[in-house]
Amino acid sequence: MGVPIPLADVPDARRAHVLHPELVPLDLVSAAWTDVQPQQPACARACAGLAHAVYHAEDAARSWAAGWGWKLRRRIVVGGGRCDLVTRDDLLALVFCGTRPDEVQNLRHDADAILTAHPAGGRVHRGFWAAHQQLEGAVDAAIAELAPRRIIGIGHSLGAALALLAAHRWPVEAVLAYGCPRLGDRCFAAIEPCPLYRFQNGADVVGHLPPQGLGYRHGGTLMYLSPAGLLLANPPSARLRRARFAGSLRYAVQLPALRAGACWFRDLADHGIHNYRSKLDRLSD
Repeated sequence: MGVPIPLADVPDARRAHVLHPELVPLDLVSAAWTDVQPQQPACARACAGLAHAVYHAEDAARSWAAGWGWKLRRRIVVGGGRCDLVTRDDLLALVFCGTRPDEVQNLRHDADAILTAHPAGGRVHRGFWAAHQQLEGAVDAAIAELAPRRIIGIGHSLGAALALLAAHRWPVEAVLAYGCPRLGDRCFAAIEPCPLYRFQNGADVVGHLPPQGLGYRHGGTLMYLSPAGLLLANPPSARLRRARFAGSLRYAVQLPALRAGACWFRDLADHGIHNYRSKLDRLSD
């Protein structure tokens, strides 16, 4: 498993933990639930826990979810894609797994950044759209069988993009996306079938990819976890740049290259879902 490497205000900068969230224990933080209130830390923490659990083996994810009042009803695995269907009362959470480096199809989907037409309008990342289509049939059948009254979408990294695409396919009432890449062009970003909350931690580089120069834009509400430990809704771009620069500088002066196994740059370290969870756990309700 390895020992966490704290650097500056990054809880754990170990490279293996960022690339392989399944190596980080699930009992990292509490997961109290206050219904679907994405701007409340308790809700954001619980959903981040589910976004972490989907990386783990099915038995481990089921056990963790049960400990916090959730029930893992299905795990759908098609090719390199993975989705957990988790229920609580009348609510179904569609929890999509992010990129797993050992899954070649995940890497291919991430790299295929050509924009392609989406049925709802605008254009989307072709690889993410292909990953969604890979899972769509099986998820559709499972939803029809479970017949939930309410649905939310949750995901981290690639899973965050899939959660947003799910909102264009099923009646999702909210999406909580952690470390979400840009998904489509300006036209697609303007189409919001439900409230979208994009949680972005510190200097997380994935939130800035693919580049705007390729035609990509973000939609929804940015929930920024600043290096100072604050949760800011749609902060001004100048404040965002200052916070990222200051946080990256604090990290760099710790000389991460001298720490065996550490991420050399904060941009990657901040992307780990376990670091999202640690930061959210420090927020007061």
